[in-house]
Amino acid sequence: MAVDIQLRQAVQADAAGLEAFLARHAETSMFLRGNLAVHGVENCSHRHGTTFWLYANDGITGVVGCSNGGYLMCQAPDAKDDFWFAAARALAGRKIAGMTGVPEQVDAWISALGLAEECFSVRDIDPLYHVQLDNLILPDTAQFLLRRPVAQDASLLAGWFDGFAQDTGMMPAGGMSGAVAAEAFIANNAARLLIIDGTPVAMTSVNAAVGTTVQIGGVYVPPMYRGRGFGGAVVAVQLAELRLEGVMAAILFAANAVAARGYERIGFRRIGSYALAMLKEPVLIKGTRDVFPT
Repeated sequence: MAVDIQLRQAVQADAAGLEAFLARHAETSMFLRGNLAVHGVENCSHRHGTTFWLYANDGITGVVGCSNGGYLMCQAPDAKDDFWFAAARALAGRKIAGMTGVPEQVDAWISALGLAEECFSVRDIDPLYHVQLDNLILPDTAQFLLRRPVAQDASLLAGWFDGFAQDTGMMPAGGMSGAVAAEAFIANNAARLLIIDGTPVAMTSVNAAVGTTVQIGGVYVPPMYRGRGFGGAVVAVQLAELRLEGVMAAILFAANAVAARGYERIGFRRIGSYALAMLKEPVLIKGTRDVFPT
């Protein structure tokens, strides 16, 4: 029989225990850990600032989070239905735009929220990859230059972000246009472009970083440059750069089989799966199984 449990909102005193719990599930908690590391537990202004709710009965055993941008994250490996119904109740009054996490956990939360399949523009389960940077396999770097994007790249990058959205069905964060996403990319210290003979051919970035581990995201190769190994190359060269800064491991999830093979060629090994679920439009959560489009 289901038990009516309650989650409580995390406060600053919970931060160390929260990180310790998430670190035990590091590979599938990078968004939660990254947001916690950068913004803490009480940031109400930044888009990635996250409210965390805990189930703590003789220690933390489950965590869910909702960013100020409306993105849900979860880490509750042993949770039953009562936990996910409590997680749905915790969201009452919030607008959500999508969610990520371990596939079984994402499915359970979506079911508790009562979100129908037709609400989603993306419902993907991607292979999850890991590499220790000591095992990174570098391509012939003589032909490659990695650099940060600059203002002069804005028009090119706007087209790339539009292409990324068309290929994946995933709009840039917050529903921003390709042009706005390009501006944000240029301002991102972790963004990099792969340059061949003076021409940008691929992009990459870091979408979460905790301690000596990073999660790579935003990898894109425009159609005219595909089939030449540039996707794996841009990630490998960036990770070689990060290794010099003390990074020891990297996580990423592959959008398709071609990308997966490229990552495997540079040393990544599959360790599981990761779910991404993006709503067609934000929904307001009123309570368990009670949602309204906005």
